[in-house]
Amino acid sequence: MELASKKEYLADKGSALSDSQRRIKENELNELDLLLQRRQRTLQEDIQARQNELTSAILAKGNEAIKQVAEREKLDMVIQDASWASPGIDITNQVLKILAGDN
Repeated sequence: MELASKKEYLADKGSALSDSQRRIKENELNELDLLLQRRQRTLQEDIQARQNELTSAILAKGNEAIKQVAEREKLDMVIQDASWASPGIDITNQVLKILAGDN
């Protein structure tokens, strides 16, 4: 039986059970609920780890493209989070071309 059906069974039939039977059923439900929570937590951690891996790979490619443009243009510094930049010094399109494979 799955957790929801066991909860429903206990809600419907719990009053007809003896105290010891009801406690056993409640303990079974608690154990199943804890197991479900552990599995959900493990799955969430796996998803988060995979997202971190993918994000790191994307950032590494982006940083490599920025480095290529900076070396080719002989730039001394690249600022990634500028409030404003003159279009003449903005290398975004060059970086995007490298990332798209259009060196």
